Amino acid sequence: DTSGVEKEAVTFQCVAEGKPAPKYSWVDDQSRPLGGQEGYYVDEVKGELTVLDLRPDQAGTYRCTATNPAGNDVAEAQLRVLTKPKLEQFLNITVPVAGNAEFRCVFSGDPRPNISFQKETSVEPFYDGINSDARIEVEQTVDDYGNSVGIMKISDVKRSDDGLYTCTGSSGGGETIGWGHITVQFAPTFEKQPTDEFWSWEQEKVNLTCVASSIPNATIQWYIRNEEIPQRDPNLRVLALGPTGVLEVNPLDNSYFGGWHTEKIWIIFRTYTCQATNELGVVNHDVTLKQVHKPGPVTSVKVDKITATTITWRILEPHDNGGRPITSFLVQYKLRNMAWDDAEASSWTKGSAYTLERLLPKEHYVFRFAAKNEVGISEWSGEKSEQMPEVTVPEEPLIFVNDEGVNFVPYTDHYDLQWKTPLDNGDPINYFTVIYYQVVEDGSGGWKTLGAKIEKTVEFPGVTTYQIQKLRPDTHYRIELRAHNSIGYSSPAELVIKTAHGNVQYESFQPVLLISQANGFNDS
Repeated sequence: DTSGVEKEAVTFQCVAEGKPAPKYSWVDDQSRPLGGQEGYYVDEVKGELTVLDLRPDQAGTYRCTATNPAGNDVAEAQLRVLTKPKLEQFLNITVPVAGNAEFRCVFSGDPRPNISFQKETSVEPFYDGINSDARIEVEQTVDDYGNSVGIMKISDVKRSDDGLYTCTGSSGGGETIGWGHITVQFAPTFEKQPTDEFWSWEQEKVNLTCVASSIPNATIQWYIRNEEIPQRDPNLRVLALGPTGVLEVNPLDNSYFGGWHTEKIWIIFRTYTCQATNELGVVNHDVTLKQVHKPGPVTSVKVDKITATTITWRILEPHDNGGRPITSFLVQYKLRNMAWDDAEASSWTKGSAYTLERLLPKEHYVFRFAAKNEVGISEWSGEKSEQMPEVTVPEEPLIFVNDEGVNFVPYTDHYDLQWKTPLDNGDPINYFTVIYYQVVEDGSGGWKTLGAKIEKTVEFPGVTTYQIQKLRPDTHYRIELRAHNSIGYSSPAELVIKTAHGNVQYESFQPVLLISQANGFNDS
């Protein structure tokens, strides 16, 4: 006897003894000769019967007859066709939160399939019996037709149970996967509401929006002071009823806002209520409509740093931001004897360095400032008068380093020095000098110089890197970097490095910190 899987092939072997050697023939359980029949192959010499592309109706008894001139003999064998599991039923279900869900999955097949359930987003399937999540229980049974039935029960359903599930039927005949979905219904929430504040200025129309999350979808109703939006008011118009509710407000006067005082600022707003409803519940959510305006004047401006050609300001927000965040600051500036109509202007994003460049050394300038929000620009205020310093030597360079103390170099014989170009203080930088020399600790926290100092020049404009070569392994070096213009040298930026031991080298790594004796530098 033998068995085979549906749509595959199976071979019977018939062996008989006789002299002369017998020939073989095969018939099915209805005595039909199979030699030459479609779907069968008979080897008369070897006694083999191959059944091709197995079908369930080919299961049964097959007889082999061995024949020679002396007579014949007959043997029988049984064929069992294993069928791939066939999904008979696996229906989507819908259940409310806190309810009980029951997934039923039915498979037919021979042999009878085993059934397993798995959520699409889970790594492992659920197992028979009560699972680690005790709300979930899986059982298997057989229906009146002999089909396998898998039942997965979920008690006290949660929203997280919503999603796609697989039901898999497995047997010796193969594996079949079915897909089903649990839809978990829940009362409305406003968990995806993007904002609860809306703004308008200069009587601009604004759409108040409420986003309700629920299954089934919710409808939205709008209220003011617990009363429905009056249909007779042409300035209040409902544009969408859900699940996203939209109320268009045309605020012709302050009655559409309301208002109150805080810290001497008049805050004008009104609360609107959107009510979301579906068959599982009702929930209210308040949004506010505020009347906003341009910012108040800038009142706090101080010089943070000044050079011959640049000035950096420290600017504080105005006390009244107009009801919307300040996005940028603006400056107008002019020579002292000029009119404001001829002034130059610049602007900075809030939080950036508030620096003006390319000013004239020794000149007297007058500056005034304004703040900007999405409504507009404040009045000009905070007027300041400053005289620029004389042209002088450059500011100190800033060296890119990896550590604030001794920098351990991943190479035995060289170091890649990198720096940021400093402010030139009114006269262009024409080169940098790099000085390096060997040092050792002097025992009191300082460094003692050993040997000669080596000086190199790096022309500028040009690169702001220099590779120091022919260093000794496992050795400390002090490096000094100066910027030069026609006036003279800057103060030096300094650091101490230690080269790697022996011949060991490592991959280079990105410098992340800055070290300098001064705070200001040119961002160009």
